[in-house]
Amino acid sequence: VFSGGFWGEKKSDIYRLLPDGSYPEWAPVSEYTPFMKERSFPVVVKPDCGERGIGVKIIETEETFSDYAKQSGDSIVQAFVPVQEYGVFYVRFPHEAQGQILSITHKVLPELLGDGQSDIETLCLSHPYAVYLLPAYRRMDESTRQQILAEGEVFRPVSIGTHSMGAVFCDGNRFRSAQLTRYFDTVTAKAEGLYFGRFDVKVSSAADLKQAHGIQILEFNGVTGESGHIYDPSYNLWGAY
Repeated sequence: VFSGGFWGEKKSDIYRLLPDGSYPEWAPVSEYTPFMKERSFPVVVKPDCGERGIGVKIIETEETFSDYAKQSGDSIVQAFVPVQEYGVFYVRFPHEAQGQILSITHKVLPELLGDGQSDIETLCLSHPYAVYLLPAYRRMDESTRQQILAEGEVFRPVSIGTHSMGAVFCDGNRFRSAQLTRYFDTVTAKAEGLYFGRFDVKVSSAADLKQAHGIQILEFNGVTGESGHIYDPSYNLWGAY
């Protein structure tokens, strides 16, 4: 991986290292039309060389995609996988066949429940997790922040599993298993250079993650990858260290 994943690595290069079927189908934005012939919205668009979720968007319409494509640069379009997201930090010495999982992060997208009186910003302030990430949610336009949700209405202030964009990172280490470790042993066996880092994956449930069933790899974060579970709101600074 270019620079060990420290800076400048491309998602497309990493996908080419992985076994077929282990990641959602993708194509360069320039090949959007043939890519969409057998697919429907929504799709995900993202910079091929990205950082901390910047530029990642879920696209619902042709018009929105056209607007994105005009300013996207070197980006990819990918099938949208509407299930749970986790970060699995895996390490393996190059001379060994078996590695280990150091950390599992459950990336939670907070849900606000309307009461018919409070606006979205107020609901964020009273949410046990969202309150910690209020600066991220304040990037929403003011009209959205001031919107009052009807009683029982559910609103997600964030749609992608990135901490800097407002996702809550929770400790998921209880989902470690021998099956999951073997899965990443297999995935990396023929992928030269993928020995140390965090795989961001999507999977239907925690049980499926533990059994390594139906995993889809979104990306690989190399030497700058973090053990994201330390951002669990229940951890203090000492606990994180």
